[in-house]
Amino acid sequence: MRTILTAVLFATLTIGAPGQKRQTLTLRQLSAPQTLFEFLPDWQWIPGTARVASIEVRRRDRVTSFAAGDPSEPTVLFTAVELHAALQKAGETGGDPRRLPGNLSFRDADTVRVQLASGVFHFKIETKTATRVLTIPRGATPLAVSANDQRLAFVKDHQLHVAAGNGPAKALTTDGSPDIVYGAAAHRSEFGIHDGLWWGPRGRYLAFFREDLRGIAAYPYADHTTLPPKAIHGRYPMAGGPNSHVQVGIHDTTTGKTYYLSHGEVQDKYWTNATFEPSGLYLYLALVNRAQDRMEMVRFGSSFGRSEGVLFTESDPQWVEPQHGPIFLNDQTSRFLWFSPRDGYQHLYLYDAEGQLQKQLTKGAFDIAEFRSFDEGAKHAFVMASGTRPVEMHLFQVDVANGAMRQLTDDRGWHSCDISPDGKYAIDSFSNLETPGQIQIIDVATGKKSHVKRIGHRFPVLGKQSLFTVPAADGTTLHGTLILPPGLDPAAAKKYPALLYVYGGPHSQMVRDTWLGGLQLWPHFMATHGYVVCALDNRGTDNRGIEFAQAVHRQLGKLEVEDQLAAIRHLQKLPYVDAKRIGVHGWSFGGFMTANLMLRAPETFACGVAGAPVIDWRQYETGYTERYMDTPKENPEGYANTSLLPLAKRLRGRLMVVHGTDDKTVMWSHSLAFVDRCVAAGVLVDYMPYPMQKHSLDRLHRAHLYRVLTRYFDDHLKPRE
Repeated sequence: MRTILTAVLFATLTIGAPGQKRQTLTLRQLSAPQTLFEFLPDWQWIPGTARVASIEVRRRDRVTSFAAGDPSEPTVLFTAVELHAALQKAGETGGDPRRLPGNLSFRDADTVRVQLASGVFHFKIETKTATRVLTIPRGATPLAVSANDQRLAFVKDHQLHVAAGNGPAKALTTDGSPDIVYGAAAHRSEFGIHDGLWWGPRGRYLAFFREDLRGIAAYPYADHTTLPPKAIHGRYPMAGGPNSHVQVGIHDTTTGKTYYLSHGEVQDKYWTNATFEPSGLYLYLALVNRAQDRMEMVRFGSSFGRSEGVLFTESDPQWVEPQHGPIFLNDQTSRFLWFSPRDGYQHLYLYDAEGQLQKQLTKGAFDIAEFRSFDEGAKHAFVMASGTRPVEMHLFQVDVANGAMRQLTDDRGWHSCDISPDGKYAIDSFSNLETPGQIQIIDVATGKKSHVKRIGHRFPVLGKQSLFTVPAADGTTLHGTLILPPGLDPAAAKKYPALLYVYGGPHSQMVRDTWLGGLQLWPHFMATHGYVVCALDNRGTDNRGIEFAQAVHRQLGKLEVEDQLAAIRHLQKLPYVDAKRIGVHGWSFGGFMTANLMLRAPETFACGVAGAPVIDWRQYETGYTERYMDTPKENPEGYANTSLLPLAKRLRGRLMVVHGTDDKTVMWSHSLAFVDRCVAAGVLVDYMPYPMQKHSLDRLHRAHLYRVLTRYFDDHLKPRE
């Protein structure tokens, strides 16, 4: 499920200059966080070198470079003014000469790639000249550029097109429509799918999704901004109902032919994680059945689209959910790594080109979160993993020959790393509760750190944050974070209201040893506003192994509520918390959890605000819901027990429901049905609709939401003066 969590892992808050009185956060600043954040520079490896390019977007608006192992002063490569002038000469009409474009990358030591809305440009550093290599038509979305920047694939007016260079585009389809969609991310994002156009490594073959939505019932979307309101065509696949019919096509730009892949007779399946083999001659797909308990890794020939058979299968009685495609070694053997939780934790397995398992490469009681890269010749793989402490994230080097793992980052906290092309150095960005943000170079062989860059500005007054653990009912350790109001004296008699900030859904991890603890700014504002704020990662969330994640199978919301109440009991034991003044807030799955907690523990919470809440899982979409709940026909008891509609009569505290009327993720019908049940039960409930807002509110409406949230909790949790 999509969330509106804001990533602030490596940003720092800056208000005021040294010597000025430190300020506290304000509601106005929450809706314009760019006025508070000073980001660390963007460091990129320059291909073919051991040099780092430093893109200083918000400070000097220039790009410098330095050698990874050389402490000497950096060299200025070019400025925003020089790049802007070159782009203007190449035909780009927009842009600010004082600011670097956001999408810069290096093709080689002398060539910078710039992708703008109007096209792709190559900028030569030495001559300070630019060339437009691809033109992007106005209104083209989605789009994909081949690795060599020679071809562009895009969708316009519902049809899929391909263009070479700045030449005319060729339409590959004629039947595209609002109901036959090309190039979009079919099956949503829960399979790690975020796009629907994929170029082969050499730019000859283009793979794409074709999604036929006509089997799904039309959904009554409406535009309420017109007079009279008008209907908007759309469809939404609800649990147990028909799915879209998805196909994967391959277009050969050399022959001009297009093929559609086929495998087996059953059409109702998920085509996930399309990955070209390094030669581009084969396309690998992880095909998952509708029940999502079996996956087949299938290889297809790129030139004819024919299945070459199943390489291997995976099954699980709860669910399978491939999030990554095959990761091919850079040693020309076509061997690949595959992510799997088959031993209880997410680890990497090494397969040969024919799908024969060679060995389990990584092991340990922790999940491998991310593959980063190989060194030269694939002697080592570099991965991100928590290791022994799930609230942290570290870089590990893995010996491909024997699986030996070596942790390369030793600073406590949450790291994000990028490996040099030769595998000898790593760019390491990290933070922890006490360190707002730091970036440095790590020598892989020696562990020596260099080019350390910290942000030394003063920060606004924030509450004191700490991490804690509590046991779940079965003894499982749960991790939480606590923020105390500034100046709170634990020995004083004063008691504070408390706020539980909750999400709790699959593929989330809210509690992290990182600056701001992985939370949004609003909970920190509430702490400075006189609240004790708490958050906890319940069973079902990420980075704790498959048993922890699958504990919620067929009963979404049951164990999650039990675990969140363990956090509440922890709060209630604190001498400075007023147990009668506890509130709860969350959005999306967190909105579901907010209402769920207030209905299942009605005497615990004085008030809550449920944002865009799922109310009845029968109304949520097929892929996500059926993975965790199975279908309503297969699990009628589970759907009945997790629906919040029958529980509306149990509401005791003050509850506000907030929902965008054009939400296409959690349908508006969820909250309307809940309000209707409250009316039938004679229960009072507050309601705040945001007209024509989607699942994530835009800046204006989010600023308004922060005011609504704060006033609501102040009205119902703060003592009257």
